[in-house]
Amino acid sequence: RASAELPCLRRKRGAPTAMGLFFCGGASSSLSSKVAGVSTGLGMLWGMLYVLGFQKKAVKEWLSVHAQVAKLLVKHELEAQAATKLAWRDRLRRFGELVFLCSIERVRLLEVARARRLYPEDSSACYRLNPLKHVRTHRQLSQHQKSPKQEVKDMMMKHARAASVPVVREVVLVGGGHAHVHVVRMLGMEPVPGVRVTLISKDIETPYSGMLPGHVAGFYSRDECHVDLQKLARFARVRVVKGEVVRVDWKNKKVLFKGDDRPPVPYDVLSLNVGITPDRVTEAVTPVKPIAKFSKAWDDLLETKIKNWGSGSLGKNRRYDVVVVGGGAGGVELALAMRNRVREELRKLGKSPDLARFSLLTRGDRILSSHSEGVRICMERALRDRQVEVVANCEALEVKESLAGGPLGGGGGGHGTVSGTPPSKKTLACRFAWAPEKVRELPFDECIWCTQAAAPWFLRSSGLATDDAGFLRVDEFQRVGLAASEDEDQDAVLTKSRAELGIFAVGDCATVDGYPRPKAGVFAVMAGMALYQNVVAKILEQPLTPHFPQKSFLGLVGLGDGDCVASRGLLAFQAPWLWDLKDWIDRKWMWQYTHGLPDLTLADDDPADIFESMTPTSSGESSSKRQKKKTVFDAAPGGLELLKKSPMRCGGCGAKVGATTLARAMSAMPRPPPRSEKEEEIYKVLVGVDAPDDGAVVAYNNNNNNNNASGGTPLIHSVDFFRSFADDPYLLGRVAANHALSDCEAMGAKPATALAIAVLPYGSDRVVEHDLLALMRGVRKTLDDAGCELVGGHTCEGSEMSVGLSVTGVVVVDPKNKASANTDAATKQLLSKGGLRPGDVLVLTKALGTGCILAADMRAKASWPAVEKTYESMLQSNKAAADVLASHDCSACTDVTGFGLVGHLAEMCRASEGAAVDLDLKAVPLLPTAQDLAAAGLFSSLQPDNLRAKRAVKNHSTLVAEASPVDVAKYSLLFDPQTAGGLLATVNARDAHSTIHRLKAAGFQHAAIIGNVASANDPNAFPASITVRF
Repeated sequence: RASAELPCLRRKRGAPTAMGLFFCGGASSSLSSKVAGVSTGLGMLWGMLYVLGFQKKAVKEWLSVHAQVAKLLVKHELEAQAATKLAWRDRLRRFGELVFLCSIERVRLLEVARARRLYPEDSSACYRLNPLKHVRTHRQLSQHQKSPKQEVKDMMMKHARAASVPVVREVVLVGGGHAHVHVVRMLGMEPVPGVRVTLISKDIETPYSGMLPGHVAGFYSRDECHVDLQKLARFARVRVVKGEVVRVDWKNKKVLFKGDDRPPVPYDVLSLNVGITPDRVTEAVTPVKPIAKFSKAWDDLLETKIKNWGSGSLGKNRRYDVVVVGGGAGGVELALAMRNRVREELRKLGKSPDLARFSLLTRGDRILSSHSEGVRICMERALRDRQVEVVANCEALEVKESLAGGPLGGGGGGHGTVSGTPPSKKTLACRFAWAPEKVRELPFDECIWCTQAAAPWFLRSSGLATDDAGFLRVDEFQRVGLAASEDEDQDAVLTKSRAELGIFAVGDCATVDGYPRPKAGVFAVMAGMALYQNVVAKILEQPLTPHFPQKSFLGLVGLGDGDCVASRGLLAFQAPWLWDLKDWIDRKWMWQYTHGLPDLTLADDDPADIFESMTPTSSGESSSKRQKKKTVFDAAPGGLELLKKSPMRCGGCGAKVGATTLARAMSAMPRPPPRSEKEEEIYKVLVGVDAPDDGAVVAYNNNNNNNNASGGTPLIHSVDFFRSFADDPYLLGRVAANHALSDCEAMGAKPATALAIAVLPYGSDRVVEHDLLALMRGVRKTLDDAGCELVGGHTCEGSEMSVGLSVTGVVVVDPKNKASANTDAATKQLLSKGGLRPGDVLVLTKALGTGCILAADMRAKASWPAVEKTYESMLQSNKAAADVLASHDCSACTDVTGFGLVGHLAEMCRASEGAAVDLDLKAVPLLPTAQDLAAAGLFSSLQPDNLRAKRAVKNHSTLVAEASPVDVAKYSLLFDPQTAGGLLATVNARDAHSTIHRLKAAGFQHAAIIGNVASANDPNAFPASITVRF
């Protein structure tokens, strides 16, 4: 450190060091060199004394860890020498592997000790102190450690700059594999201006394969071993599309989806990380791959099937046979994990753990054929000790209906049989190596398929080059080529097409030419950084980075009970501390993509820095002067507060102007000029801005002989328009159309026609064309389902995507009632906001919380299950609910949208000339996690404006002061702006329960009675008097 600060102490090439001079002496006759050496030595001695004096605890930890590691090293080396006799070369190789393993354990112990010392109350500190070497996110991006707040600000500045330029290139990532999650995170930290990234995946919660056995054994919850791609993508500003890809159109550079509704997604650079699919399986067995499907099946087994074990027609002695097919490391580890978890669950239920029996089928004569002999011995002993029966030399063929009871179809006495099994509904047809001419049947209750899976079929059918097993052939740059025809040279076609296609592939779906490797998640993890570099290099037309998969890797195979076996080369031993090491490695990797993501809400604290970063500096102006320079936001009253809110303004109905601001603006509008008698003959406004409802009602004179428009046909007009809240334009179009149709449906009218308006960000023609097509396909999908015809529209460019529709509805005239053809009679069929009657009950058809969840989703704080339920709610049409309400004695109805439940209920009270309403807070349905997010303070940007409606709540102050925090959080959601929300209606109390029953039958599972009308047409309650019971 001194030599770095003092040039005179820097050593020239070939000169002796100062420490060498100090300890050796006489190396130079120069007095100045000796003085420098003595000074340096004394400085180092003082530094050591300082460390020993003030860092005693750290030094003690360091010494303790190294002593512990040395003890482990000696212990396991002596045990290995006693267990197996190897040649001295093999002994050296094995010892080298043991040193490598102990070095990792040393790092773990040091990090755990440091985390406990620095952050004693933070149990996750040991996962975030230092990233793993192959996950170099932080270390690559900056040389100096930044604070979390500064890291988020820097990232937001980069995203702001990237968003300020038009999109000209498209990167599409198909699959949510281990490599792609790293690419997404890196692109979030370092966005590329002008590039839009789209992640396409069938499952938005993608499991980490390394933690699956631990999850099965009960060591990890579902959330702990799954990466939420929605959260990750929101953090990285990456568009997410939930869908299944069925073909890659490499000629037109498009990705095609299953089904005809969603249009293809174009790409300039494509990456495939789609994993593998089960091979030769039926509905009767549960394949391990894809892992997401297995995870759901496992949850179902624990939650439903296990509770019925030992009961039924076979009585308490009924055995439940679980068969795992596959003798590799995955099958062995999974069998042990399942056995431990199932026995534990049976004990909790007060049942005998021996009710469940486990068998492992392998085609070879022994398990773990690709591992060393020492590993096989360890795992065979573990299976034997835990009573998992191994059936060797057994090839599983197919599943059949049970023909006979007993072991292996009643053959009896066979090699590796499962004895004493009662008749089962399903049997597994097997062929044994010692009797290949005869197929025997193995009864089972649950069969887990853990053999080698196949590549997705669309890879080969798309014309891409694959090997004999169907896996993509890639080169050292991870590039995919085309399959050659019979008369073409495959190598020449591959070389040329790999350079031109712009398609990459990693993970289990690909095989590197010349480097065959087993299908293991570690190779996808290690390929993630190289893939990120190559994708960016391909976009920028720069040289690619080669990546060669490692020859060997450390395998830590869990035994399901906290014990573990290490496997690397000739190294093989069993120890409990290996499970702690495996747990640390897995959690550390997961931390980078889950809880370790930067907190986007930190950027809300001081948005002026982000604004200043976008402001160009004057020439010659120093950064310090620039930081002190005031902006217009400092001078304007409330300017900084507005700036703070601007980056996270909500879309959907959360983007509406507040009700108070809207009312003030509309009240200042001049009254419209009176219309002439001739105009009155043409049309008449029955419901307009003077008495607003969900839609305007206008009667048109359709009879030339009738001089009064009141006798014409009444039409309902409504309009909705909002900013995007979803990155997927197809999904945005569907929700926007459903939201726009809701106004007509709430009034009991039939949507007939619609005009659309779309605002699209400026970009290349190809990008704009796709976005417009996807947006309008989504709109058309919803309109077509509702029987509403799109008759025109308008488009324009803007800073962000927005969409709106103007809908015209008609009153459905009852053909049996001729009087209903009259305008007055037809208008009476419509439902309105007014008309509350004392004694009626309030019915809400959908759960609340869309605004809160979408706001949390913007900040990468909402989980995918909650977001998925929110989208399902927003896509559910109100048409069926409106029909149910119209068939009952419904007196008033409206849809709950931007102003929240309280805001729209207050409108109903005002339209009823003043009404008093009692609201039951406990009865109000909420979407999953909405209450937790509200308690955490995650609200829509429209929430403060909606809270002004609290003056309509009679007991607001009492509730806030006396209610529990849980009730206060739920109460705040009564003001939450809803996008495509449900209907709020009043029905006769006698029909209330019948109405709820029919609504639930129509698919509105959250429909509930939430209150009652105490009085109506009440001047003392004008405009609204709402009492919330809590």
